[in-house]
Amino acid sequence: IINDRMDSSFEDAKRVLNLDLDVRVKLFCVIEKWFLDPLAQLLESPRGSELIDQALGITPTLALTYQERTRELLMAIIGDAMAAEVLQLALKGLTSDRPSIKTLRDRVALLVEHFVT
Repeated sequence: IINDRMDSSFEDAKRVLNLDLDVRVKLFCVIEKWFLDPLAQLLESPRGSELIDQALGITPTLALTYQERTRELLMAIIGDAMAAEVLQLALKGLTSDRPSIKTLRDRVALLVEHFVT
């Protein structure tokens, strides 16, 4: 299930890359499709916390695929490998206290606003 959702989210995020949007809006939309929406779906399910724990414990191969796809999506917008890596690490850190989706969206919006010049 997690692999299928990841594939679907990746395709949704890749479609955003082709849209004619301001770079900040595009970056937020990609993060929303790839990161926020799947997390919100997990949290809204009856076993949300359990599913998140499962997602965090995914196989090393699946985790590597997730990291590579995240980097690919961010690089397509930012165009700088180091900046994409820093943003990827920052996104991961935003979830460490398990905030609500609304709080997480607000944090991502703030991060994008200050990250993209």
